Amino acid sequence: MKALLKFELYKIFSQKSVLIVFALILLVLSTLTLYSTFSSSFYYGKQEMISAYKQVEGKLSKEKYERQEQEFESRTKKSSSKEDLAYGSALIETMSEYEDIEYYDNLISRIEQDLTIATGFNYESLLLQKLMLEQIDLNETYFHKGPEKMMDYVSAFGYMITGILILIGLSSIFSNEDVTGMDQLILSSKNGRNKLVSAKIITAVFFVISIIGVQLLYNWGIYSFLYGNDGWLVPLQKSSSFMLSPYSLNLFEYFSIQMILHTLFSIGFAIFVLLISNLCKNNYHSIIISSVVFVAPMMLSFFNLIQMSNVVQVAKFIQIDTIIQYSYTYLMKVDVLFNRFKVFNFFESPVLGSIAIPTVFVLTTLFFTWLLYRTYERKEVI
Repeated sequence: MKALLKFELYKIFSQKSVLIVFALILLVLSTLTLYSTFSSSFYYGKQEMISAYKQVEGKLSKEKYERQEQEFESRTKKSSSKEDLAYGSALIETMSEYEDIEYYDNLISRIEQDLTIATGFNYESLLLQKLMLEQIDLNETYFHKGPEKMMDYVSAFGYMITGILILIGLSSIFSNEDVTGMDQLILSSKNGRNKLVSAKIITAVFFVISIIGVQLLYNWGIYSFLYGNDGWLVPLQKSSSFMLSPYSLNLFEYFSIQMILHTLFSIGFAIFVLLISNLCKNNYHSIIISSVVFVAPMMLSFFNLIQMSNVVQVAKFIQIDTIIQYSYTYLMKVDVLFNRFKVFNFFESPVLGSIAIPTVFVLTTLFFTWLLYRTYERKEVI
């Protein structure tokens, strides 16, 4: 088994196409990121931005808001230096956070009113939402651009890069043996089938963890260089992508969960790709089918066809937009599980989507794993 595992690892990591594509993607992404950042009129330099936020960070209050508003008007009129522009930007962001506090207070008040007339599952879900929102504390502000950019990387680029490399590296892992005739030798060997499948699964998991690990280092490196590494303890709602999130997490807690779930969903997609590769006798068929499953949700979303799916139903109950929302592609972003309050009705009790969906996903992946072993066992020697 150990020798077989080493052989499978060698086959995967010796693919020049994977290494070349990975290196090119990171090179192009680095070039675009650095160029767009340094050429942006809203980027004033890392030290200037950190220094500006140091002047406005801390507890938020009405008195502080009024004082900052006066300072903003006076400083922006006097000078247009990088330091003053950075300070003005920090003040604008800080002042907008007062509106966020008011929004959450009003939301809790509306939920309390709705609770007086709600019953059953609706009552339980509203009560859960209220309890979650009450745990959020937005009364402090700190510079958090670095961590926020690292989170955004996963949902903007990371999921796509991981998916592309899985397609390139794993789509032909079984079908290639059918093409070369190596499968006949393996199938005729004693106890070779289950060991081979296990070796390929372990190799796929290691491959996924490796490419995510490299991206994690890249992600941390480039955004720490541009924005620094401060602000991990800021509430999740300070990030513009999670303004409506009911989860009382800080950025570090969410980023940790994001990376774990991104890895979990990516491994699930890798298992699915292995299954398709096992079922196909042609490399091109395997790559095309797996690519369609991954790319179709992105294409539908890009062309706004997802909006048309409101009138189209599958099996009269399941809407296409629901299928897209919970596809491998969207789940690998992770943010869809945490950016809004989402619950499922489980025997009249609300279950958070961030718990229910990964649970169902794990069960589905286990089923695909069993199906992979089963279908390979049933292959016959010709």
